[in-house]
Amino acid sequence: MIPSDLRCCLGQRMVLLRPAPGKVDAKYLLYALLSPLVQSEIRISEGTGSTVSNLRIPLLEALSIPAPDIAQQRGISQILSAFDDKIELNRGMSETLEAMTRALFRSWFVDFDPVRAKMEGRDLGLSSEVGDLIPASFDNSELGATPSGWPLVRLRECVDAVNGRSYRSDELCESEVALVTLKSFERGGGYTPRGLKSFAGTYKPEQVVAPGEVVIACTDVTQAAEVIGRPALVRPSSEFKTLVASLDTLIIRPRDSRTSRTFLYYLCGTENFIAHTYAHTTGTTVLHLSKEAVPSFPFACPPVPLVRLFSSVAAAVSDRIEAAHRESESLAALRAALLPKLISGAIRVPDIEDAA
Repeated sequence: MIPSDLRCCLGQRMVLLRPAPGKVDAKYLLYALLSPLVQSEIRISEGTGSTVSNLRIPLLEALSIPAPDIAQQRGISQILSAFDDKIELNRGMSETLEAMTRALFRSWFVDFDPVRAKMEGRDLGLSSEVGDLIPASFDNSELGATPSGWPLVRLRECVDAVNGRSYRSDELCESEVALVTLKSFERGGGYTPRGLKSFAGTYKPEQVVAPGEVVIACTDVTQAAEVIGRPALVRPSSEFKTLVASLDTLIIRPRDSRTSRTFLYYLCGTENFIAHTYAHTTGTTVLHLSKEAVPSFPFACPPVPLVRLFSSVAAAVSDRIEAAHRESESLAALRAALLPKLISGAIRVPDIEDAA
């Protein structure tokens, strides 16, 4: 559904539907088209072209859509919109929380703001115990100015990297196991469960990905290299019991207390890491990450107590984000159950007065 304040034009293979005012509610039309009843009719009418399926305009115009009176339509759209609004609110809150945590990581471990504040005699905004961990000077290193006493470390020194499982198409069948694939990465980084593929093949124990672990995309088919080298923090799955990394992904695990899962996730989301991995990328149509890209990345390693403090903050944020995801999944399931019953008239809503 196109927002009312958006000025745009249609691309190829798209059709604009304008509901008649006073006869069809725009949101109701959207939900009706998404309902199993109408989707089934669309699949029956769908034509197959040489390269893509198609739905011709005469067939689209002939679709039979349940049409209760306008008050019922608006009542249905209000109920279903309430689910969508809450899901969108959860999504926005999660993005804000992650952006705040990312900003905190950058401030402490990339821009070194607490060090600069201590050098200038400004309040650090930290407890005295934590403040004592912050040096008041910089050293010169291959990365430029880094906090005094923070050693330069490469990821190979403090993480274990595990390659994912190569698979055949005949192994992608119904199972309680799923592969974390390239499509599990959002463009720009981040995780989406939509990319999971049911998998019935064998795998090594170390290729199993636990919720909260970090994976890195090793290949990319986007023209702007928006996925390769980007991290994702894997979430629990309500559909599959076990998640396994595919060959397109690399699992990175903390080897000791110098890092943590959340520390690694935000470290691998920095501009420095993205630039470093891009410099170790080859290919034209399909991009590939070299084996040395992740292990060779250097960073100024902060004191363990500071890593633990950040990790506790990030873990609390991650828990809130996961709770929001679970709530949204429940809301989406309830909306999906209500949608066909409301559209078919099996459930009716009280008539709502015409607000217009």
